[in-house]
Amino acid sequence: RKRGKRSCAQSQAALWKNLDVVVRLTADNPCIDSDVIDLAVSEHIKKGFDYSKTTGTPLGTTVQVMNTSALSQADAEAQDRYEKEHVTPFITSNETRFRCGVIPVSLPEALSKMRLTVDYPSDYAMMNIIFDYFHGNYFSLFDLAELVQQNPWIIQVNPNYQKRAHATVKDEIKAALDALKLMELDRSVEILSEKLQQLSD
Repeated sequence: RKRGKRSCAQSQAALWKNLDVVVRLTADNPCIDSDVIDLAVSEHIKKGFDYSKTTGTPLGTTVQVMNTSALSQADAEAQDRYEKEHVTPFITSNETRFRCGVIPVSLPEALSKMRLTVDYPSDYAMMNIIFDYFHGNYFSLFDLAELVQQNPWIIQVNPNYQKRAHATVKDEIKAALDALKLMELDRSVEILSEKLQQLSD
């Protein structure tokens, strides 16, 4: 088919299996907790959302839930390349058409700074530590919290930074400052902070 006309694989699979609700997970996030999936689906249905996602979990463990009807509409109507590639932005940017919501998840504070996605070599190192520790067996986010509490150095393996396109120069400078602070590059932090203040004046 011509570019822009390719059907969304998730939408086609959902229709093929006659599903009412779809859970979207991505392969670069290998630490999704099945209990969080169950909670997300239950709350999504109970609250009558068209699209929902969890909040309060570490980066890389968010669960997205959507109705097949909403997914099919996005598949049929999305024109923007970004919307087609990332599946859900068409839904989340049309909140007058779709009922979107968040599902809070309560977890131990120890998990708040963990990065549980795989984008960088340091992320892969983190996954090796985690999966080796649990010997390939099932583990929950609560098990991970216990691991961090016993070994607090683990969160330094892959600092919690996520690549993204920033809306403004000021936002990008703020992100750069966070990275520089982690590396304790104090003089660079001071200079960049002054530049940020100038932009804010």
